Amino acid sequence: GHTSVTCVASDAAGNRTSATFGVDVIGAQEQMVNLVQYVLSLGLPNGTTYPLVNQLRAAAGDGSDPQACKKLNDFISMVAKKGGDIPPQDSAYMITQARRIENVMGCSL
Repeated sequence: GHTSVTCVASDAAGNRTSATFGVDVIGAQEQMVNLVQYVLSLGLPNGTTYPLVNQLRAAAGDGSDPQACKKLNDFISMVAKKGGDIPPQDSAYMITQARRIENVMGCSL
């Protein structure tokens, strides 16, 4: 969900300031949907795109599949294996996002 956060900072001279910003917290399922959309947006060859997307979709399932963590780990391995077709910054981003989703899901790494 969405929540507002207010931070306040002050120094020894008595100066004080504050700022408020919004934070959106999204669950593993929505994060996987976002990662699928990201992979699709890269315009990679079909032989790279669809195996990656299929791994993510298999991991997403309905959220109760005990194999979801394994499928995410398989996705990470596949990103590494297909590295020649994926620009390094995109590969790093996808792996970081998948690891974040694993943490949200409570996967043991």
